[in-house]
Amino acid sequence: EFIEEYSLSDTDGAKDLYVTFQKAIDLNLQRNDLIDDIDEKISEMIEQGEGDVQRSHKTY
Repeated sequence: EFIEEYSLSDTDGAKDLYVTFQKAIDLNLQRNDLIDDIDEKISEMIEQGEGDVQRSHKTY
């Protein structure tokens, strides 16, 4: 499907490109999950100290 969508003639190159994209996407999702976990922990720490934390919504 990827090969047909982007009209790539070299199937091995297309597969390598697809795998690379998938790895990058997976790493980015993991990174975002870690950032969210860290943000949550920081918010908890601040709430314990001051009790007034406004959570913001991230847009990507």
